[in-house]
Amino acid sequence: MKGAESRREARLPIESIVLPFFGSRELDFQPFEYLLQDVSQGGVKINIPNWVQGRESINRGERINLHVPFKVKGKVLYSGPVAWQKVDEDGQGQLLGVQMDQGKPLSYPIYFSVESQQVAIDFGAFKTQVSLLLKLTKDIYLLKRGCVIYLNHLSAVFSRLSDLSKEEYGAFRDFVFDDIIHRTRINAEYLEKFHKLIMLSVDSFKDACALIDISELRQAVEPEAYIEIFKNIYQDTFAMQYLYAIKNLENKLYVSYNTLVMIYCSYL
Repeated sequence: MKGAESRREARLPIESIVLPFFGSRELDFQPFEYLLQDVSQGGVKINIPNWVQGRESINRGERINLHVPFKVKGKVLYSGPVAWQKVDEDGQGQLLGVQMDQGKPLSYPIYFSVESQQVAIDFGAFKTQVSLLLKLTKDIYLLKRGCVIYLNHLSAVFSRLSDLSKEEYGAFRDFVFDDIIHRTRINAEYLEKFHKLIMLSVDSFKDACALIDISELRQAVEPEAYIEIFKNIYQDTFAMQYLYAIKNLENKLYVSYNTLVMIYCSYL
């Protein structure tokens, strides 16, 4: 193969990443969307603009997970405390400085290199660039399907573990819980269809990227259940374990989605 398909490694300037990522607050798993503005040895500068759909006000000292890997002096870091925050110059968002201090092994061969100020994408472990894209879309729909499975398990024991009366339980189930399960299932089905659609473009990275509707994909990835809704209902530790398991799956989902955004930006 020639051209883009034959390159085994790509390096993109950080400013080429023009689409928002998912981040989350570590204390309550609350997600937010942000734009990466700058990386340095001292930390990462991000912007939470007013125009993104997933907005949160983040305070100085709060720990946040950016769900993208930053390679600093051989270490791969994903999260850290907010060192400073301020309103951006035009008043259209919140600027944050994050001191990255915690990490884990790379989930995919893609990371922000602080030293080179570039995004490094290593396609060496994959037969083609589309192979990496297929890996990401498959992981995304399987993780969302995992959320459906946990929610179904929790639904089966919901009435026994909640602290609601029978009447309150019925109302919460009908108007809140069943809707959460329904929306999660719909999104999982969309993500599975999206993966199968990408499979039809195995011969062309450009054709595969052209099929991506990043707005629809983001909506299907974002969480349906917010943990604060359930904290006042479940005092039982066993029930909360299900919810925390769902949030851990969502964190992995953000990593996969953010990685796909980086791949997609290499196509733009």
